[in-house]
Amino acid sequence: MELRSISLDERAEFIRTVTLGFGHSITKEPSEPRLGKVETDRTRVVVDRGQFVGWSGAYTFRLAVPGGASVGASGVTAVGVKTTHRRRGILRQMMTELLDDAVERGEAAAILQASEGAIYGRFGYGLASDSCRLRLDARTARLRPFDDPGTIDLVDGKDRRQAVGAVWGRIWDRRAGGLELPEVFIDARLEDDPDDRDGASELLCAVHRAADGTVDGYALYRLKPSWGEDGNPDGTVKVWQVEAADDIAYLALWRFLLSIDLMTTVEAYPRPVDDPVRWALTDPRHARIDLVGDELWVRPLDVAALLAARSYRVVDDLVLDVVDDTRPEVGGRFRLTTSADGTGSCARTGDPSDVTIGIAELGSLSLGGVRPSTLAAAGRLAADAATLRRLDLLFSWDETPYLTWGF
Repeated sequence: MELRSISLDERAEFIRTVTLGFGHSITKEPSEPRLGKVETDRTRVVVDRGQFVGWSGAYTFRLAVPGGASVGASGVTAVGVKTTHRRRGILRQMMTELLDDAVERGEAAAILQASEGAIYGRFGYGLASDSCRLRLDARTARLRPFDDPGTIDLVDGKDRRQAVGAVWGRIWDRRAGGLELPEVFIDARLEDDPDDRDGASELLCAVHRAADGTVDGYALYRLKPSWGEDGNPDGTVKVWQVEAADDIAYLALWRFLLSIDLMTTVEAYPRPVDDPVRWALTDPRHARIDLVGDELWVRPLDVAALLAARSYRVVDDLVLDVVDDTRPEVGGRFRLTTSADGTGSCARTGDPSDVTIGIAELGSLSLGGVRPSTLAAAGRLAADAATLRRLDLLFSWDETPYLTWGF
């Protein structure tokens, strides 16, 4: 069996293989944007007798960290092994190659969304952010009064692409877990493939314009009509994204979504677990949160670069003994020093450590999505009470991390 990257001519076959590997049907040839997303030099496939029996790839991203800075990140994706070739070390070979490639490119971390949560911890990935599904009763949910000097319009085609790209370019790094996206990545996600509709309408886009006409927010959604046995409408607004550069624009878009005719439910997935819209309702019981689960996994590859890039809320000086069983060269002792202006510095040191932490656990902490004391309670980290209090203050952040744009 041969382990290699794919050629440009093999992109369509690669996409078809990945699509079938994740249990989806193939009804047509991949589009140009989908082909363009594939970074052939970042793919790794295993070929046996002319067929792909293992497949994987990565995207080149910038990952936002707490405080608005970002680091280079390898967005690992499309990982799978043919059922006939399991238990032969194919997955480990591909994952090792992808991480080797990311290290050579100088990326501080590898990130992924896991199809199965039990797989990637053994490769050093730690769960760093969650998402949830938000359901609002459009018949009764109302937002608290607010003044909006702007307007909302429906756009499509070129206008939709420009609006989404412009807003995303302004906001992607405002919350840890955001990604700076290649343009072709946005094109591919806005294609509106009928296979993605699940019985709902085409992808619709509402944009919010500020008083000066500037687009400062958008909502991407579908409508899924339904009629109850009593003859009354019972449709659902299926929301994919609501993003805005301004709080008023954000609330205005939600008010619009709750006012669409013939729809009784607004269902948004995925959403951040601390989505403020629930707190903007006159009655929070008209919103329900469910399907809380893992979203973004982080695997540190350059500990010093990853920790020095983010911001901190307290002044402290700690030595972390980072243990990395699969890539020992990544681990070691690191002194993390934070300043009153929120910046931090991190470098290798030979000084005694204050706490020992696994590489996956460090990945979980890197974006501020979980408290070290929570990991300690789960048996994932050991430290005395005083050190845990310091760690909790050090790694916490104002907002929970959130992967707005999945990959």
